[in-house]
Amino acid sequence: NGQIEVDAHRYLCRVDQMAMARTKITDVVATMRQELRGSFLNQVPLLSRNVINDQDFLRLVGKLRPWTFEQGEKIIVEGEIGDKLFIIERGTCEVIKNINGRPHCVGQLSKGAFFGEIAPLYATARTATVQTTSACTALSLAGSDLLATINDADLEKMRLIARTQVFSSIPLLNSLDSDEKVRIAQALKKQKWRQNAIITGENHITSRLYIVEHGTVLMEAKSKDLLPSFWPIDQEPKIVLGPGGFFGMRGLL
Repeated sequence: NGQIEVDAHRYLCRVDQMAMARTKITDVVATMRQELRGSFLNQVPLLSRNVINDQDFLRLVGKLRPWTFEQGEKIIVEGEIGDKLFIIERGTCEVIKNINGRPHCVGQLSKGAFFGEIAPLYATARTATVQTTSACTALSLAGSDLLATINDADLEKMRLIARTQVFSSIPLLNSLDSDEKVRIAQALKKQKWRQNAIITGENHITSRLYIVEHGTVLMEAKSKDLLPSFWPIDQEPKIVLGPGGFFGMRGLL
């Protein structure tokens, strides 16, 4: 009986040791996963440690939500409104844009790549479709996560950086260096209009470029000859601009 009790005690000790070892392994794996996700998030200019403090950064890492997709699934779709940033944790994707009514692959994304980084700040229409080319795991961060975590001062700093990224789609500003873009972003003035208000008329003289930050703007012209260069050539002279859309570029000149 004494030997049985000794063996039973040794067995229970080993079980406890194995349980503790499994817990340590689980903790190590979880820590490594969080550190890896943190390194991914730090690559996003809007959310890097250069913009927000370490405490808020770690909170955001904890709010990253994993999604799994099969090959051929669409993570985001061009034209749809979204409020989530995505980071690829595993797998590959392709970026597809609709050009003159036909889909074209314009890029490839793999582990660590991110897309939709402005969406958490401004619920914007997606500028491209991202579709998986293999089984994929993507991490998302929503606008509500930012608002619940980041203070107003840092949010304003992030919006400033987001505005400079919008400049890359404006032909007159996309060749400027980062410092010049920041100075222009700081010079932007915010104005609000009620629904159905006319911001500028077709024959009005203006010296301003307008960038939509919230809401939508209906832009139309009597002739296609008056349309800006970004306008699809096969589209009628009427378009709805959402956040990130711009007009009045000629006014700066």
